[in-house]
Amino acid sequence: MKKNLLFALAAVAVSVLLYSCKTSSSHYVNRVNLDGNYILESVQLHGVPNDVKYKVTLLNDVSADCFTGSDWVLPHNGYGSYTIGNKNNCYAGKRNINWSVRKNGAQSVLQLKVLDGRKAKEVSEGYIMKIVNATPQGFVVESPVMVEGNTGTIVYNFLKR
Repeated sequence: MKKNLLFALAAVAVSVLLYSCKTSSSHYVNRVNLDGNYILESVQLHGVPNDVKYKVTLLNDVSADCFTGSDWVLPHNGYGSYTIGNKNNCYAGKRNINWSVRKNGAQSVLQLKVLDGRKAKEVSEGYIMKIVNATPQGFVVESPVMVEGNTGTIVYNFLKR
């Protein structure tokens, strides 16, 4: 009897330990899993005057022109990357990221940290982008930006490979 009780307690303890180590992050938005490989098909700036051409630096890295066509790897473990292609004075290469999908109230958001050789827990700054659409073919996120006193929106269109 005592052995059965000890065995049952040990089994419960192991179950609790395994459950607590399980990743709590889900990469689903409206039943669409965002895990996978993508190309950033387009980056657009909305909500600012159209008569002026703006140069916007994204993720404190490179211009929107350089980001267009970049390859993104978003694996289930949250440690992914994006790679900027070698074109028009772009700082080409692979950047490691930590990513997740979270809820901000009823709104799903993409959280992103650029690691630059650091561990995710060492990076306190990051980016939060509102997920406005998700399908099995890709997803669209947007983030606000201030341009010459106007609030605009940067829209990122990801296409699944």
